[in-house]
Amino acid sequence: MGNSPRGCKDIGLKTIYLNIQDHIIPISCSNLNTSEWLLNHIRSITSLPNIISLETRFSEMSDYSLTIPEKNLIFLENKDTIYPIYSKISNLEKSLHSFSPLKIIGKGGFSTVYLVRHKETGKMFAIKTMQKLLLAKENKISQIVLEKDILQNSNHPFIVKLFMALQNRTKAHLIMEFCPGGELFFHLQKLKKLNEIDALFYFAEILLALEYIHKNDIIYRDLKPENILLDVDGHIKLIDFGLAKKGLGKEGVTFSFCGSPEYMSPEVLNGISHGRAVDYYSLGALLFEMLTGMPPFYDRNPSQMEWNIKNLDLVIPKELSKSSKDIIKKLLNKDPEKRLGFNKGIEEIKNHSWCRSINWKKLMNKDIKPPFIPHMRESNFDQNFTREQFNNNCLFDEDDDNNEQSVFIDNFDYVQEHRKRKKKVLSIIPEVRESIADMSTKNSEEKQVKVVEFTEESGNSNSIESEGSAKINEIPSFTTRFFE
Repeated sequence: MGNSPRGCKDIGLKTIYLNIQDHIIPISCSNLNTSEWLLNHIRSITSLPNIISLETRFSEMSDYSLTIPEKNLIFLENKDTIYPIYSKISNLEKSLHSFSPLKIIGKGGFSTVYLVRHKETGKMFAIKTMQKLLLAKENKISQIVLEKDILQNSNHPFIVKLFMALQNRTKAHLIMEFCPGGELFFHLQKLKKLNEIDALFYFAEILLALEYIHKNDIIYRDLKPENILLDVDGHIKLIDFGLAKKGLGKEGVTFSFCGSPEYMSPEVLNGISHGRAVDYYSLGALLFEMLTGMPPFYDRNPSQMEWNIKNLDLVIPKELSKSSKDIIKKLLNKDPEKRLGFNKGIEEIKNHSWCRSINWKKLMNKDIKPPFIPHMRESNFDQNFTREQFNNNCLFDEDDDNNEQSVFIDNFDYVQEHRKRKKKVLSIIPEVRESIADMSTKNSEEKQVKVVEFTEESGNSNSIESEGSAKINEIPSFTTRFFE
């Protein structure tokens, strides 16, 4: 037998089902088709151009993939069902009213993180919401402003993007890029530990993010698995700059006691001056955990763990390679001036023998495939968060807050300007926005129900009743806009 050409298995021919108001429409597609093709095809066969996105309802990862125009449909399986997302016109395009909360995906000491969908474009974002009065009481206002400033001015493939910072009377919000792969911590809990090749990949991407941060005279000071997210392709994104210190060059020092105990350096725990070397220590602690399954010096008792970090000698498992043992030992040196990276910065770490196999240019360009692609058909977030009930008005001032003291945060509000470098993002042209708005108003006034006819590939004709529908030739087609 000769070699056969690429068959149906490679192309991934399949039938998926579009569910519109319980009316099921079969759609033939393949792995080679894209999310953009699928959306445009559905708009065409349904004559519903106000469908601005699609969802599967089985995971955040798959739903997010459907918002990426160029994403191939390999993540959809035969007989999967998808559902339409309709445009909801908002006159307040750059306000909280533009977003629909979907679920809680994380919580911190002073914040709750919501997964939201933009009403006009269907794009998904993460919104970090904080109670301003609580921030003021705990003297955290300056920290959240600093976090906003750092994210606003950052432009790096391994640092999460900030799109907007908004506040109302009682709450402050950071509208950020959604990373559907979830926390590295979430995956480490399941995998227990990584092999050295996989650990090196994440270590190297984190190292590039730290290099960028340090070049901008910022110390991160909170490096831990919970603050490292995975994007849709499995690359890392550094988040949460609430404990960062800005304006410190190579020789700069600070005295603040902050961070997570497992990853704190001895000099921080001792309350003495510290600089960039604290990030090198945390990097070593993170690498130790990735390779062994536990942070170094770990103890359930925080006080005992702090004592261990300051006093115990490091014990490294024998099964690790010689070069990995060496880099861990040098990063976790208790003396910051003898720590790897202290003399020549990140470049000194990049030149260590354990890192020499990395092509740093390819890594920066995301040309190296991640060792792990986040789960596409199940959630990558803790179910204790995603299943938690929440108020649909969670982004806004609550009724019982009416008598609460108001706090205004200076220099906080921000909206990202569209950059000249173009990227595909589904959006709506102004003419369509106006047409849909007119159509919605007309239907609301007349309470009309129109019939939309669907013609399947077999030639059979089906129809459903749909409020606010219109023939494709009555409304201009949606288009794609390009912006970041």
